[in-house]
Amino acid sequence: MSRIFDIKTIDVAHLPKPSKKDWTAIIPAAGRGTRLGNARPKILYPILGKPILEWLVATLDPFVDRFVFVLSPEARPEIEPTLKTLLKTRYDVAIQPVPRGMADAVHQAKPLVRTKHSIVLWGDQVALRRETISSCVYLHESRKNAALTFPTVWRQKPYIHFERDKMDRLINVYQAREESQPLEEGENDCGIFFFNTTTLFDIIEAASGEHQSVGRKTGEFNLLPLLPKFDKEPGDVATLRIQNIEESMGVNTPEDARQVESILKARK
Repeated sequence: MSRIFDIKTIDVAHLPKPSKKDWTAIIPAAGRGTRLGNARPKILYPILGKPILEWLVATLDPFVDRFVFVLSPEARPEIEPTLKTLLKTRYDVAIQPVPRGMADAVHQAKPLVRTKHSIVLWGDQVALRRETISSCVYLHESRKNAALTFPTVWRQKPYIHFERDKMDRLINVYQAREESQPLEEGENDCGIFFFNTTTLFDIIEAASGEHQSVGRKTGEFNLLPLLPKFDKEPGDVATLRIQNIEESMGVNTPEDARQVESILKARK
């Protein structure tokens, strides 16, 4: 069974339509917009006049029944009024008391997730296309033993690179901020991941006591280095290879925000 699929050739027409009730979105959003020159939580930073939060909800809403936002204790009072306006009763809030990394943040959501599948989306990925998300949902639900599905794009100067063996199985994850030597090119993620919920939390909990799961430089317990643990048998992990580098862009600086605004304007 193939582990890498091309978005240009994947055929979802024969597959049953996914059900929103089987999916929950987990959005780690505990960061502040310091590098954006913003004192408020990053997820409230405006892009084309709307907070990042509103863009994320609009992008994911066709695919999920509920949202779980992982927030810092001090950010909750600032963010929750917007959540109530956008989602009414369709959301929950988990608190990450101390910023220990993305795996730790996602794990805080466990008591609030009751669906078979989960989408984990970084809280600054506003350039993703609905077509990409739809294809990933279909690709995930079409495999009986699906543990993880995620889109990647080949790009220069990657922040992340997935190392694979000759069978395309994930064997290691390069993170630029944990390494001293940058890569010229590589397979970068897009900040969105589709999981079997039980497998997701089982792997996070099993790795939580492992020294090798903590970043050498940052000391953080992050999610991406755990992804090879999902890839045991063919069909466990599937990667959707996309072509648009813009979909891998996060919003970290004012320049990033301007670029993303240009991308979104061009799509209208």
